[in-house]
Amino acid sequence: MSGVAGKLEFPKTLAQNLRASACEIIITGGGGWMGQAALEMLESALGDDLLKRVSVFGSSARDLTLRSGRTIPCLLLEHIGSLEAGPKLFFHCAFLTKDRLLGQSIDEFIAGNKVISDTVASAIERSDARGLFMPSSGAVYKKGTCIISGDGSAPNGATAPAYVLDDDMAGNPYGVMKHQDEERFLKIAKQKNIPACIPRLFNLSGPFINKIELYALASMIASCMGGKEIIIRAPHRVVRSYVHVADLVSLGVAMLLNSQKDDVAVFDTAGEETVELTQLAEKIRAVMGTPKTPINRPEFVTDKDDVYVGDGKQFITMMDRHGLTLRSINVQIQDTAAYLANLIK
Repeated sequence: MSGVAGKLEFPKTLAQNLRASACEIIITGGGGWMGQAALEMLESALGDDLLKRVSVFGSSARDLTLRSGRTIPCLLLEHIGSLEAGPKLFFHCAFLTKDRLLGQSIDEFIAGNKVISDTVASAIERSDARGLFMPSSGAVYKKGTCIISGDGSAPNGATAPAYVLDDDMAGNPYGVMKHQDEERFLKIAKQKNIPACIPRLFNLSGPFINKIELYALASMIASCMGGKEIIIRAPHRVVRSYVHVADLVSLGVAMLLNSQKDDVAVFDTAGEETVELTQLAEKIRAVMGTPKTPINRPEFVTDKDDVYVGDGKQFITMMDRHGLTLRSINVQIQDTAAYLANLIK
């Protein structure tokens, strides 16, 4: 098995706890961003026992090839009901994403996600589940009402909005269904008396980032790599806060293996630093050693801020409680760029 530059790993103690656990790990959506990151981290901890300890399910039956060169079979999600007996940790990452709405009707989108939810919920209810990790989304909030910084103030001078859960299925089916899943799977976890970790993701970074053109972080990095100017089209302030995918996976495993009485199952994610898009572009230029890359942005024509930042107070507190350290925005840029360097030739 060849070495992998920038390979994602668990902290040493957490990897040891995972190896010592008797649990099988069940991953749904193993081909997605979070699923691939979890698989690589599990491989780093379990090594040759990966195939014995981990089962993957997805929308199609295929072999998933990890960056190490190792392959692991991905079975059809419909077969998850045939799990063998024994204790299990569930990493439920399967969900139709918002971009799928471009190619299907809202009714088809809702029906597709309902099938996924019903299938996985039934499997967890019938199994000897010992813990559940299920990423949710900041899209559960109404647009323009996302949380701000943990102390209640707006980041970097932005206008401070109140956050409100969205119930507009026609206007925001992705967010509303994510919230429905939060409630459904949290109820299952409580009924089975098992720990749950359900982070509401806002802005993610790190290896296995996909849909480069849709994410500001990835597209800016790609521009620097290609020697092109960074183009920011928003004519207003856009504020974000990034979290490394490996930090989320590590916290999920830590919470499931060693739950603490003060842990909160459903929580927003945010890093320790917020950035406006021009600041992000400047950081990317500096980290990548291309300080002269032009930043092309129109003058602001409105003072209405676009703030998509979670209230990271509980998240940061739980990271600290479990002995985990958040990666800085500079490290997040480095790791994301290292991954993209192999995709963008």
